[in-house]
Amino acid sequence: MHIRAISVLFLFWGVSRLNAQNFNAAPFVENLAGPFGIVAVDLNGDGKPDLAVTNRLTGSLEILLDAGNGTFHAPLITLLGTVPTQIAVGDFNHDGKMDLAVANDSPGTLIVFIGNGDGTFRNIRTYPCGNNNSSILAADFNSDSLPDLLVTNRLSNTMSLLLGNSNGSFQPAITVSLPNPYIAAAADFNHDGKLDLAVTNRNLNTLSVLLGNGDATFQAPTTYTFPNNISSVYVADFNGDHRKDLLVVDEYAFNLTIMTGDGSGAFQPRFTYSLGQFPYLAAVGDLNLDGHTDIAVLNKLSNNVEILLGIGDGTMQPGVTYPVQTFPVGVVIADFNGDGKPIWPSPTLNRERSPYYWAMAMAPSSPPIVFPCKQPIGLASLNCE
Repeated sequence: MHIRAISVLFLFWGVSRLNAQNFNAAPFVENLAGPFGIVAVDLNGDGKPDLAVTNRLTGSLEILLDAGNGTFHAPLITLLGTVPTQIAVGDFNHDGKMDLAVANDSPGTLIVFIGNGDGTFRNIRTYPCGNNNSSILAADFNSDSLPDLLVTNRLSNTMSLLLGNSNGSFQPAITVSLPNPYIAAAADFNHDGKLDLAVTNRNLNTLSVLLGNGDATFQAPTTYTFPNNISSVYVADFNGDHRKDLLVVDEYAFNLTIMTGDGSGAFQPRFTYSLGQFPYLAAVGDLNLDGHTDIAVLNKLSNNVEILLGIGDGTMQPGVTYPVQTFPVGVVIADFNGDGKPIWPSPTLNRERSPYYWAMAMAPSSPPIVFPCKQPIGLASLNCE
């Protein structure tokens, strides 16, 4: 299958991008300090995907509004006074404008930003939750058509579920016990109209699947065991049967596994693909516009992004790698050049704290250079040196 030209952005103390044609390497677009979490979403209502990025080094949230040609305006910076990690997006107060929720490693809190629709925010509120927040989701877990927030707290062995109110505020956190919850993904796995969860259990070599009851509670988890320490999980339909499948990235086995869903909430590991060194995070989407789900994986110690194109039956073509800047830590897929194609935001992104700080200490600065993007779909990712 011929690959349509695709642009890829990376952040590593800056935003950089792979060029449109065959993912040729490209330099910085915008310098940032210690980027960590990233989402792509239209924050100012102009139909273009903007970037929201957390920066652990400066303790800030930075908004980069899309200029419409693959470049971004100067960042709008909000100092948080925390150590922010991941970002969730939703319309929390139902005003048609996108809002943000930012999880914080230290202290164990999340901060909600109500959007004004122009890339700025108001009514910033802080909510307590557990320690070492690894991922955050915005979804409706109690079937009231209002977005709720779910935060995984690895060191607390809990997840914090905050039910949303119609005015954009959230109720006190409900604690859901789960061992070492790390990265979570939500979808309706068993077609009952209620959201379910898949959660990687850090350092336990397991994945937990929790079927939702539709009232903010969950059934007892079903556990799937892997040979090594899995890092992240994503939901998509890889075999075209209209049932949710799972993509599980195994950081220490240097591979990924596609688990096909049977529609009842159960999954079967079917296909495993070898990757580069320490694959950590991924994004899924139709990168070559053939109607099949493709995968972009960040190999953080190989310093590359690996693209696996889907065949449509649950299998993937052999991965092709493209070099990126040092230590990539996150990726999203979106239309960065403003041709009106739908945005495909990434799942929540994360990485371990220790190598992150070690990597930041080695990071040089570099002047911003704009590289053109010409085609509809792109990837954005985070990198640190």
